[in-house]
Amino acid sequence: LPSYILRSSTDAHDPSPVSASSMGGAGGGSAHTQTCAAIEPQGTVSAVSLGDKIIRFYDCRNWMQPYGICDLSGVVMPSDAEITALTWDPHSCCVLAATDSHQLLLINSVTKRVECQFPFGIPQHNLTRHRSPGRPVFSPDGNFLLCGGQDGNVHMWNVRDVLAKAAGDAERGALAEVPGSQVPVASDKWAHALGGHQGTPLALAFNPRWNMFASACINVALWCPS
Repeated sequence: LPSYILRSSTDAHDPSPVSASSMGGAGGGSAHTQTCAAIEPQGTVSAVSLGDKIIRFYDCRNWMQPYGICDLSGVVMPSDAEITALTWDPHSCCVLAATDSHQLLLINSVTKRVECQFPFGIPQHNLTRHRSPGRPVFSPDGNFLLCGGQDGNVHMWNVRDVLAKAAGDAERGALAEVPGSQVPVASDKWAHALGGHQGTPLALAFNPRWNMFASACINVALWCPS
């Protein structure tokens, strides 16, 4: 079977095509950047990051050219930040991008716009730069979002509640936004921090059938939400 190498482009508005190659090829980004990808639950759309702050959206039936891009450089992400993981919301058309600057960005794959930013963890000036946070996960019903932070906490949001509050605040003109952009920011008061880990809980997993999830660093914790 053929594989495909995704190569980044210096021009955000002219993303390079995908080339077919033999299995075992490596591609995309430099040795110092992270590449990541995720396929949505229905299996028709893939989101790809090649280390250049651009998320490319591909129809899984046609990898020769992305059908759209979302450029995060210079607007949402700090100049030295990188995308570290991509995760799809299981019940919407949005993909979540995690960064090493302790922010999560919810991106609509249809409009190619950032719907909301979820800052978390510790103040930015105290961050250990280029150390990846935990990989974010959604609950099976897509209502809750969790991610581990360098502060040792598991940070949790009710995504639907946050988006509803953000929409309400936008209508009242009281919504916090990223400076220089129109991206709403989830307030800290809308997040819950679950403590107890001695390090960064990099691994998180929801039980697909029961109301519980696990988090792990050097120790493992099982949580049963009330």
